[in-house]
Amino acid sequence: MRTHIVRWILVACVIGLVACSTSTIFVATWKAPDAQPVTPAGKKIATLVLIDDRNRRRDAEVYLANDLTNRGMQGVASYTLIGYDHPGLEYVRARLKAAGVDGVVVMRVLGKDQTTIVKPGGWSGSAYGSFGSYYSSYGMAVSYSTGYERTDRSRRLSTR
Repeated sequence: MRTHIVRWILVACVIGLVACSTSTIFVATWKAPDAQPVTPAGKKIATLVLIDDRNRRRDAEVYLANDLTNRGMQGVASYTLIGYDHPGLEYVRARLKAAGVDGVVVMRVLGKDQTTIVKPGGWSGSAYGSFGSYYSSYGMAVSYSTGYERTDRSRRLSTR
């Protein structure tokens, strides 16, 4: 019974730590100065992620297509239309046109970085004394910090 409770406490702690993790943020964005607003609502948009790993490509395209669908468009993962090989441009255009695709979102990874920050732990403390002769007392407060290690990962993407 006791080990069962300890397991649930451990699971709750892990969920709490995952919930407190940092979120994704944009460090820099760029938009062409002559870019015009587009109204893609209701249109069929294909997603194309240019990476070599088939599984990651499929996952990224499906995720992006679902996000587009949630925003009012009809998202389609391009691997379902053109496959995983690297076909020629004319073949891709013909397949997208035959499927009735109105636009394509193309994403590729330009680079990736990783930074590890280590904050060592240690002891800290202070001694104190009170004022007065009758209530004189002295003491010491001591604490220990275990420190931490954090790894920040960043990706540079190009989306068109």
